[in-house]
Amino acid sequence: MSASKFYNLTVTHFLPHLVCTCNGDVLNKVAREIRVSPVSLVTTHDVLAHVFLLGEPGRTEEVFKFILDLLVQSTNDASEKVTVLMLVKSTVVPLLGEIVICMGDEDPKRVDQV
Repeated sequence: MSASKFYNLTVTHFLPHLVCTCNGDVLNKVAREIRVSPVSLVTTHDVLAHVFLLGEPGRTEEVFKFILDLLVQSTNDASEKVTVLMLVKSTVVPLLGEIVICMGDEDPKRVDQV
């Protein structure tokens, strides 16, 4: 099995963790392998939901800063500043769906995070 096929099959499982570790080098390598931009990987609703549900104090803000830095690096137009609110608005319905699903999780720790 090729690396790109493996990544495509498993990306939904490892991507949220990868983004939350703020490992830009590995994220860029995965994006190159599956032929997408790093920004398209980090701005999906499942990744954003995972970021919102991080339990450590200050960790959510740190990961959002990493995501926003990636967005700034990828855009040539510096006239419009990208914000967390813009990210949330771009995926609000699926993002809320992910959070609601977590509210019904069997794991009480997961429910408390929500």
